Formats: sequence, structure tokens, C-alpha cells
Amino acid sequence: MLFLLKINSTITSISSPPGRGGISVIRISGPKSIEITKKLLKENNFSPKPRYAYFKTIYSTQKNEIDKAIIIYFKGPKSYTGEDVVEISCHGSTIITQNLIENLLLLGCEPADPGEFTKRAFLNGKIDLSQAEAVSNLISSENILSTNANYKILKGDFSKKINKLKVEILNTISLIESELDFSEEEITSTTLDQIKSLTIKSINTNKLILETYKTGKLITEGATIVITGKPNAGKSSLFNSILSEERALVSNIPGTTRDAIEVKFQIQGLPVKFIDTAGVRSKATKIEKKGIAHTKKFIEKADIIINVIDSSQTTEKPFSQLEKTFKEKKFLYVFNKIDLLGEKQGFKKKGGVFISALKGIGIDKLLKEIYNSLKKDVGSFNDVLLINPRHKSSLEKLNSSLKNTLNLCEDNSPTDIIAAELRLGLSNLDDIVGVTTPEDILNNIFSQFCIGK
Repeated sequence: MLFLLKINSTITSISSPPGRGGISVIRISGPKSIEITKKLLKENNFSPKPRYAYFKTIYSTQKNEIDKAIIIYFKGPKSYTGEDVVEISCHGSTIITQNLIENLLLLGCEPADPGEFTKRAFLNGKIDLSQAEAVSNLISSENILSTNANYKILKGDFSKKINKLKVEILNTISLIESELDFSEEEITSTTLDQIKSLTIKSINTNKLILETYKTGKLITEGATIVITGKPNAGKSSLFNSILSEERALVSNIPGTTRDAIEVKFQIQGLPVKFIDTAGVRSKATKIEKKGIAHTKKFIEKADIIINVIDSSQTTEKPFSQLEKTFKEKKFLYVFNKIDLLGEKQGFKKKGGVFISALKGIGIDKLLKEIYNSLKKDVGSFNDVLLINPRHKSSLEKLNSSLKNTLNLCEDNSPTDIIAAELRLGLSNLDDIVGVTTPEDILNNIFSQFCIGK
């Protein structure tokens, strides 16, 4: 176990983002943190109080001044890693931070691996594995909803749900094991009924957690919204109007857009990805047909399809062949160019959103429709959400074990076999919080962290 051998070492890394800035934060963690800091300060009698800030001069091994910095000592186990930790805040020069790291390595530190500080926090019992994963996800969050969701997991709110479910299953196992001292003839049907009742309760608890994954996935990965329609309907104009900038080429010549353009966006904090696609028409050029083929591939992955229709063309049918082809998809009809209607009635304002992409009319209403359409299919953003695909996989395996348990009860199987099935399911919960997670999975998880965290 390479990492277990390294746990007794003292590691260091820059914990602030790389590059120039106001300050850089260098973190040291391990049993020799204070000893190495004394050498760095050239103060053998330095005995800092935990969580006090000290303004000190730091020196190189050649006794040259490197910088003046703030030194804060966090005594283990009351630190992020659970070990003795020293944080050095120096000026945010790349030369200074590089020089400081080089000297710390000369003084006995080892360079930290990606995620090693958080991995030590996990191994030292400061946080469980689901909380450790939330640290990385919190740092990489790109919207406020994802940030809030990952912060709740980091606080331990998700772990509480998992532990509650674990207690339910343990109670069922305890009931079974209390009966194992009796012969099979002495086990009453009432006991099996109790086991079934408790198992059904656990299935329902597990189901409630799994149902939040759709919301969790939406706020972390975002929804894909494909803008489609006939050529010259105003798809690119709508795309540009939503983004308030010219990202797609706009022309009154049909077939201008030949390839898809993707842009990330947020609607009330909800991440989405708008995709402007080539116009779909039966009489298309050879190049246009390639673009149309790409459009259909994007539609297959879409959460919402915006079908843009030229409302000034009163003879155009608003319902497309696409809706018949992709029956399971959610379509939103947008009638564009209402500024050109004049005395014409155009389409009746029913079953869609009327806009003028050129004038910016109706865009806010369209964005609200998109938001409401997405939120209709998901739960509350304020709940503790299932976000991690690894956790989802473990809970699905648990669900399979719980259903197998019910089947065993129906077949009047021996209770020791029923208990074994429940313990198998329980191991999936242990995988989530890191009680029994194999080391190769741990290494894979933490290798995805940034260095310094």
C-alpha cells in the first residue's frame, strides 16, 4: 500500500490557484510540519499557538530572505487533514511561490499528490468519502445551484440520509439474527412478515434518494436545448438574441447555418446548453444534408427541442415531422418574426411562444417557459440531492438486493440466507461513505482532484 506508507510523510503544495495574484497559500501537512517551519523561519524556538497568525520572514536554505509571510498553525487532529498543518500566505508571485516550494522540499517535505490533503482528511476520519468527493465537485461547480448542492453534501447532509438507510437495514438484520438461535420450525410467519415490511420501508427510503438524481444531474451537467426549424425561420437570430451577442452568422439566405454551434448559458441559475443547428428542409443541398444529419444527432440528446417557426408565413404548418419521429422528446414551439405580421393575423397565439428575435420581443417569456418546463420534471433544488453517478450505481445495487430479499421471504428461504442478502446490500452503502471502498477506487477518485486540495 504505497499511500499508507506515505501517510507518515510531511507533504506540501500550493493550495491557491496557480499564477500571479495578491497572495499565494502554501500548505504543509504531516508530523514534521512545525519542525520544517522552524527551519524555514530560522527560529528554533518558534512555538506557535494554534490558529494564531504570525507575520514572519521566510528564508531559503542558503539563508537568503524569500519573502515576508503570514504563518498559521493548525494542530492535529483539529485541522483539515487531521494532522499538524501549517499554512503560509505569501505574496502571489510565481517566482516566490516556486522558490518557497523548492526550499520546503529541500527541508524534508514531499510534493503532495492530487487530492492528497483531502485523502488524508478522509483516512483520518475527518470526513467520509461522499464528503471528500463533494470537495472536488464544489471547487469545479459552475453555477450557484450546483455549489449549494455540493456544499450540503460536504456538510454531511447526504451522509445522514445514507446512515439513516443503513440503520433501517441493520435493524432488519438484527431482527433476523435474533431468530437464528431457533430452528426453522420455530420461526413464525409473523417474523417473515416483519422482515418484508421493514425491507419495503428501506426500498421506499432508497427510492426517495434515487429520485433526486434527475435534479442533481440537471444542475451539475445542465440541460441540452436544441434550436431547430426550417431554414430562414430565425434560429440563429434567436440564438444570438438569447445570448445578447452575435455568436451565429445571420442572413436572409436559407441554409446559412451548416454546422451546430454550442454555448453554455444559465436561466435563473439553472445551467443549460443552447445548440443552434442547421435548418431542416426536404430540398437541401449536399452540404446542408450533412448539417441536417448532425441536427438529428443533437436532437436525440436534447432535453428540450425549440422548433422555430416563421409566423409571417401563414401557410406554414407548425407541427413538424420531427415531433412524430421523436415522440418522447419535449418540444417547445416558438413563432418568430411577429414584428413582420402587420395586418396579418399569422398563427393564433396558442400552444407556443410568440417572439421577435430581431427586436428582442418575448425572449424573457421564452426563457421562463424553458425554466418552468425543465423544473416541472424535477424535484426541489433545495433538497439534499443525489449527484454522484458512483453513488447512484451503489444505491441501484442496494435496491436490487432489497428486492431479492423480498423474493427470498416470499419463497420462505432460510433466514441466514436472507440476512446474507441484506448484508450484501449494506456493503453498497459502505462503498458510498468509504467504509469498504477498495483502494484502487479511492486512488481513482482522488487522482481527479487538483493538487493542493
